[in-house]
Amino acid sequence: MTIQFDPTVGRVRLDPRAFDALVDLEASADRSTGADRSAAADLSAAGVLVDGRPHQVLAPGLAAVTRPLARLEAVVSSRQGLLVHQGWMSVLSAVLADVGDGTYDFAGVATEFVPTTIARLVRLRPRPRLDPGTVTVTPELLDALIDPEDHRRARAADDLASVLTPRWGEPAELVRAGAWCFWTAEVSWAPPGRPVRSDADLVSRRVCVLDTAAGMLALESAADTSTDDRLTLVPTTPTDIWFLLSGILPSDAELGVPSPSV
Repeated sequence: MTIQFDPTVGRVRLDPRAFDALVDLEASADRSTGADRSAAADLSAAGVLVDGRPHQVLAPGLAAVTRPLARLEAVVSSRQGLLVHQGWMSVLSAVLADVGDGTYDFAGVATEFVPTTIARLVRLRPRPRLDPGTVTVTPELLDALIDPEDHRRARAADDLASVLTPRWGEPAELVRAGAWCFWTAEVSWAPPGRPVRSDADLVSRRVCVLDTAAGMLALESAADTSTDDRLTLVPTTPTDIWFLLSGILPSDAELGVPSPSV
């Protein structure tokens, strides 16, 4: 592929192979590192590498990738496809945004703007508020909505529409017609003072939303659903979701890092 690099804004569009090579080169002080040489040549030709090292405008974002304090994964699913965005939080953060054609946009982002970036990636927009109510769904149904296989997502959407129909007819019809989006945004980090042997040892916060033109539903309690047999979806609004996203990042205390002096 052709790598596209704009040093004025510090953004590069590249494929996973080139991104892995870029991270390898940032992580290694030795230019003879095992980074993919073909990918490195493509990065050099695009101006992403200068004298074999990543361009200085990309350095802060790459530092977050190689030494993150927290990780972000935002999955945006629809009948048409699946986008998986990744992020790394540190003093400065970075996001690898899935373009949808096998390429990704990588750029640094100020950590305080990560919630805004998530809102943009999931296309948070004005929606009407649905009438009060709740429906229960299984974790397996929600997992199927973000399955990489198109037919499994479509089947899950049909099942979800059947669950929604008694309570909210219009959103149910939109889901059944394929006019839906389901997204999750999860930030995870290592608890201070405790060993991390697997992802199960991480602490996380998650926001999950079903979005239709008729209104939105959110997973009511998404902090830790690993032991729940059934989950609850409730009506929500973009404003409510924005407040949830604003609180998704860990505090300095949760990360075990000293707070800045006032």
